[in-house]
Amino acid sequence: TGFLILLGVNTGVFTWVGMFLAVGLGHGLILMSLNFSVQAMAYTQNMAYAAAMYTFTRSFGRCVWVAAGGIVFQNELKKQLDDLQLPTAVANDVHNSFPPLRPFQKLQENIITTF
Repeated sequence: TGFLILLGVNTGVFTWVGMFLAVGLGHGLILMSLNFSVQAMAYTQNMAYAAAMYTFTRSFGRCVWVAAGGIVFQNELKKQLDDLQLPTAVANDVHNSFPPLRPFQKLQENIITTF
């Protein structure tokens, strides 16, 4: 994941696609190895329970922390936009705000530079 620090505003499409593929492959291998290690620690009769519990907690944690990450992103974006004296209404509805920003190139560049 630290590999993603190399991303920048001017990173080419092929570069970032390759980076995300490499990171995704690495994350996938790490998650599968943890599943095997959980099964290896369990008794034979409890192996299915161990695998199910690991999968459940991983999925539940992903649901909770993706939402929490979205909240942190939205609040930080609002703070950064306010510091740049830009309209903060964008941060209240991020997923619907980006298509209307295409005509406002300067505002879009500031948002991209902020994050």
